[in-house]
Amino acid sequence: MGTLMTAQLALQHGIACHLAGGTHHAHYDFGSGFCIFNDQAFAVRQLLNRGVVEKALMFDCDVHQGDGAAAMLTDEPRAFTCSIHCEKNFPVRKMKSDRDVGLSLGMTDQDYLDTVFETLEQLLDWVQPDLVFYDAGVDIFQHDPLGACIFPSRVSPIATGASLPVVVSVTFLWPR
Repeated sequence: MGTLMTAQLALQHGIACHLAGGTHHAHYDFGSGFCIFNDQAFAVRQLLNRGVVEKALMFDCDVHQGDGAAAMLTDEPRAFTCSIHCEKNFPVRKMKSDRDVGLSLGMTDQDYLDTVFETLEQLLDWVQPDLVFYDAGVDIFQHDPLGACIFPSRVSPIATGASLPVVVSVTFLWPR
């Protein structure tokens, strides 16, 4: 319910952040990757089914593919799922998002940011969502024990400058 409430706040105020959201590995019938309930897919469906928004973009920048979100929204044409993730990482069997951007190991911060912003810009123009669900992820940092990715500094881009509401979820905060 936290992400649904956060989405409602984003619609009122332009942006809202949920620090316990982004559990994008959970599927309809099983949990996965530390996720038991897919809060974002639930919130997207609720808002679409209630007619609060007509189109939503789920923009997932966690280092792991948002497989559960992709699976749970695959039959919902009003929801567009995009996952920008490390290609060689959990989950081994990837689900098909509307747009998957697989990143290679050894990518620099600038290459990553260029990829994220180019993809976001294209999707905002093409999808024209009423609301963006942004899974910031915190595991893209090269020293994250479960991230196994690439980036020397902790970067977490956000949809700025867009004139549409943004729901930000931060998946996990690992103690360092």
